[in-house]
Amino acid sequence: YLGPRSILAGGAEFTMMVCVPTDAFDNPVAENTPALIKSQFLNNIVTTPEKTKDFIAWKNIYSSKPSGKILVSTESKNTATKEIETEVFPNIATNFSITFKRNHNFADGNQITTLTTSIIKDQFDNIVSDGTMVSFIISTKNNTLLKTFGTTINGIATGQILHPDNQDIYSVKGYVTGIAESNTINIDYKPIISTFNYAFSDKNRTLIIGPLKSFMNQLVPDGIRVVVKVFHNNNFVTTLQEETSK
Repeated sequence: YLGPRSILAGGAEFTMMVCVPTDAFDNPVAENTPALIKSQFLNNIVTTPEKTKDFIAWKNIYSSKPSGKILVSTESKNTATKEIETEVFPNIATNFSITFKRNHNFADGNQITTLTTSIIKDQFDNIVSDGTMVSFIISTKNNTLLKTFGTTINGIATGQILHPDNQDIYSVKGYVTGIAESNTINIDYKPIISTFNYAFSDKNRTLIIGPLKSFMNQLVPDGIRVVVKVFHNNNFVTTLQEETSK
């Protein structure tokens, strides 16, 4: 018997190999019968002689700093077992850094900004296990909190955020929850519209805004939110919201 079948790198955890040598009739052998416990990790093979006590022989096999597989077998009276393995997983993540990439820096409410971590490793320089969850926490200039998530592949996690539809500065930080964190980056989004035309029709009952044009003088995508605040005698009355079309 070998267990546990998964441990963390670093040398603090171990797996125990236990063997019960028996004779041809499946009876436990005599006390102090020699047994060899063999383990292999990377290029290192270790053979340890043990003797049975209370029918069993056993050995604790500690993890090393690198991650990988430990292969273990035993032999007694020229009878050998099959190899059994324990997986040595990377230890917990350490702090990392994040960067971002985008097609442009305009707040068009349409494009995607991609957040990417550096290669996340443990304290022993092992790349963390695939599937490690990274949370990206985004704070806007109005202190609104947004979140996006990514899982690591080969130590790198990515997340995506939609550009805002108005000028903003996003402050972004990544977390492996309760374990590690990243630096903070600021992402500045510029407004796509500086001025626009508007007109009243239907005896001032209808307000037509636009056409709204973006940073290349192109029409903005449908769905851009337009906020209209209504005042009467300098007193605020209400706020109206519509989305662009055509």
